[in-house]
Amino acid sequence: MVLRDKPQKEFSLILPGYNEEETVVNSVQRCHAALTKNFAHFELILINDCSKDGTAEKMEEAAISYPEVRVYHNEKNLGQGESLKKGFQLAEGELVMHNGFDLPFDPMDLDKIKEIMSDNKDVVIVEREDRKAYSFYRKVISWANVLLLKLLFRCPFGDYNFVQAYRRHVLGTISAKTTAVGSVIPEFIIRAYRANFAVKSIKLPYYQRETGKSSIGMKQVFGALLDTIK
Repeated sequence: MVLRDKPQKEFSLILPGYNEEETVVNSVQRCHAALTKNFAHFELILINDCSKDGTAEKMEEAAISYPEVRVYHNEKNLGQGESLKKGFQLAEGELVMHNGFDLPFDPMDLDKIKEIMSDNKDVVIVEREDRKAYSFYRKVISWANVLLLKLLFRCPFGDYNFVQAYRRHVLGTISAKTTAVGSVIPEFIIRAYRANFAVKSIKLPYYQRETGKSSIGMKQVFGALLDTIK
């Protein structure tokens, strides 16, 4: 019998979630359809951050329905930032990207990410076209955060908290020391930029959450601020 090597996964998409029972089925269906359209070999990594509702069961059901789905259950609640870092460690794809279960990034825009990455780019930073869905207060917080990061780290990008795609060797080279979701993602961007990887930004639509409840509140905002200063 001839043993054949498993084909290399082209793409890993990570969805970390806490109490996302209402969104799991629809989000997995939409992501799987978009991934199937763009890649022959991929994986969809679902991370359950000790949810208290039926999220874990919904994720396991998705893994039965779709062989490309992998489920990881955190042993304790880590928060979105640490869950994302765990996803980066688990990812086996040549390209690695993350999104929220509420799909603020439309999975059907993956073709645009794929196109940019095919041009020998190491990192693609997706910037929101606008923040119309934000309240005035959240707009102020968001723009203040961008300004602070530009001043502190002299990094030229206009969005540090949406989604990004990385080549796996980039994630094997850099790491984030911070833990808050609002600082982990900017830290990966800043470290990749300072390490002189080929980084490209693109503006795409941002979609507001329609179901479920966001786990990002003022506690997370201040936690990210303290992490950034540290």
